[in-house]
Amino acid sequence: MNYDEARALGAESENPGKWNWTTMNDHVIRTTTPCAWPDFDWSSVATEAILAGTVTPTGRERCDHDTREEAERHQYDAQMARMTIDKLDLDDIRTRRRCDAPGDDGKGCREWESWRTNYHDGWGRFDHLCNDHSTRKDVALIHPFTPGMKSMHS
Repeated sequence: MNYDEARALGAESENPGKWNWTTMNDHVIRTTTPCAWPDFDWSSVATEAILAGTVTPTGRERCDHDTREEAERHQYDAQMARMTIDKLDLDDIRTRRRCDAPGDDGKGCREWESWRTNYHDGWGRFDHLCNDHSTRKDVALIHPFTPGMKSMHS
């Protein structure tokens, strides 16, 4: 399993006490995107198809944040920036779901989806959105920034 969250840099680092968005796998913690790109040879994996996508190597240095919340906000903003809202091909989908938006009455929108979000993070997560709730503002209502955010994936 991978455990992603903001973590403080250790005393042995060049900036102890600063914060990065990190991932931990097999008890090894690494700074990860958006605070740093993985340090491996991109030329061995960077095909034209990969470089044409939304996630490309930048060569930028690791960013160190003053607070945990600042690092979490960086991750949240980067995730929301990579996210797209795609129109569904209603003739091609097998299952249509109800809209995930909270709705004006607090009970949740019950309209049928016509749009889906795609977070482009490799995990196939989607939100289901109707025509009235198909904006980034609506997605932010579904997934508001929350300090203390973490994720776990395999």
